[in-house]
Amino acid sequence: MRHIIVKDPGIVRLDYSQPRTVVLIPGLSIGAFLQMFFHGFKYYEERYLYFLTFLKNPQTHLLAVLSEGVNPALWDYFLGHACRATGLKRADLEKRFHKVFVPAKGHDSLTVNLLRDPKALKKIKDEIKKCPKPAYIEFWRVKKEEVKVAKKLGLPYYSLAPSAFFVNTKSGARKIFKQSKINIAKGFGDLRSLSQAHLALQKLIKISKAPYFLIKLNDEGGGAGILKLERKQCSLDYKRFCEALPLPPGQSLKLFEKYFVLEGGVVEEFIEAKEVLSPSVQFEITPDGKVLPIATHEQILEGTDYLGTHFPAPANYRSAIQKVGLRAAKIMAKYGARGFVAMDLLITRNKKSEPWKIWGIEINARKGGANHTHFWAKYLTHARYNAKRGVLESGTGDICYKASEQFVNEPWLRKIPAVKLIKALKESKLDFDHAKQRGVFIHLLSPIKTYGKIGATVIGHSEREIDRYWDSAQKLVRKLKKS
Repeated sequence: MRHIIVKDPGIVRLDYSQPRTVVLIPGLSIGAFLQMFFHGFKYYEERYLYFLTFLKNPQTHLLAVLSEGVNPALWDYFLGHACRATGLKRADLEKRFHKVFVPAKGHDSLTVNLLRDPKALKKIKDEIKKCPKPAYIEFWRVKKEEVKVAKKLGLPYYSLAPSAFFVNTKSGARKIFKQSKINIAKGFGDLRSLSQAHLALQKLIKISKAPYFLIKLNDEGGGAGILKLERKQCSLDYKRFCEALPLPPGQSLKLFEKYFVLEGGVVEEFIEAKEVLSPSVQFEITPDGKVLPIATHEQILEGTDYLGTHFPAPANYRSAIQKVGLRAAKIMAKYGARGFVAMDLLITRNKKSEPWKIWGIEINARKGGANHTHFWAKYLTHARYNAKRGVLESGTGDICYKASEQFVNEPWLRKIPAVKLIKALKESKLDFDHAKQRGVFIHLLSPIKTYGKIGATVIGHSEREIDRYWDSAQKLVRKLKKS
C-alpha cells in the first residue's frame, strides 16, 4: 500500500465525477470506559449512511460495513430519501450499494471485531474487487485498530494520520489550544494515575480560586469519564479523596482507577460565569491540508452529557468561534490531521456589555455527534455552507436544524414496530419534504426495539418552524403509545 492516508483531494468530494468506491466502516471506536456504560452504540453506525447521497455520481459505488442489527425498516426509509435527494431510481441506487455485516461481540468496536474475523475481511476484499477503483475508507474515527484494518484491506483512509492521534485526547487538546493561543482552564494534563491527579489537584487549588474542579479521562466522550469535585475535596489526603470521589451509579473506584492508568487524564478548574454557553465548531481538513469551515452548533447538554445539537450557533458569536476554531484546525493539519474535526468550546461573560470569552474544552477529530446531522441536512436540501455568514444556503432559503439521538427515549417505544412509526410520520406529512426542504428526518431507528429510543434531525428555514415540527413530531410518536 503506497499511502495510508488519502492523497487525492477530489476523491472525497460529493461531486466527484470519476469512478470510485467509498468503503464506509463507521464503527464507533469510543473509549473503552464509555463502551461499558453506553448501551447500543453499534446502532449508531447507521447515522453515517448519508454517504448514500454520494451515489448521485453514476460511477460511484458505496460499500457499507456495519455491525449486525440494522432494522429492515431503516433501509427502506434511507433509500427512499436518498433516491429523492439524488434523483435516482431505487434500482439504480441499489445496484451500486453493497453491504457487509459483521457480528457484534461484547463491547468491542466494529473494527476490533473485523480484525478477529478473517471471513468478514475476505468478504469485504471480495466485494471491493467487484467495485471500481480507486477505493478509500471512511472510518468514524481512526485509532491503531483502524490503521490495521486499512492495511489488511490495502486501502487508504480519510482521517487522522497516526502522528495526530494525540489531538483526540483531553491532554492533547490542551496542547493544541495552547499552541493556538486559545483560552484553556487552569489545570494539568498528561497525568497517568489517580494519585498523580490527586497531587495535581492539590497544586491547582493553590493557583486557582475556582470552587469546583474536574477530573477527566483522556479518551472518553459524551460526558463520560468526568468527575466534578468541590474545592475542599481536593485538599483531602489520598484515601479520603478517593472515598469522596462522586462516582456515578454502577461505576467503582477500582474501575475508574484502572482506566485512568490505561488512558491517562487531566485535572482542570471548572469554568463558571453568569452566562455560560457550550457551542461547537466543525472543520474539514482536506487531503492536501486545506482547512474548510463546515458548521457551528449550539450543543444541547444535560450537565456534562451531550443530548443533541442546534444549527447554526447564534449570530452574536458565530463568526468568533469559527475564527478561533480555525486557528486550532490549522495547527492540527500540520500534525497530520485530515478529514472532519470538531472542537467543543465554552463561551462566558458576566455582563451583557462584555465581549464573550472563548475557551477550548476538547477536540473530537472524528465524525462526531453533529457530523451526521449536518450532512444529512446539507445533502437532503442540496445546500452549500456560506462560511462568511455561517449558514447553509439552499434554493428555498437558509437551512437550520435541530437534532438529538434521544428525540424520544421511552421504554414503551420498544413495543412500537419501526414500520408503524415511519408510516405514521409519513401520513402526518411531518416527514422531510424534499420540495419544501423542511420536516423531520429519522437518522437513528434501530435502537427502537431494544432500547426504546430514536434519533431525529428536524430541518427547516427558521427557529419557529423547527420548534413547530419538533413538538408536533414528538406528540405524534407519543400518540402511538395509545394506538
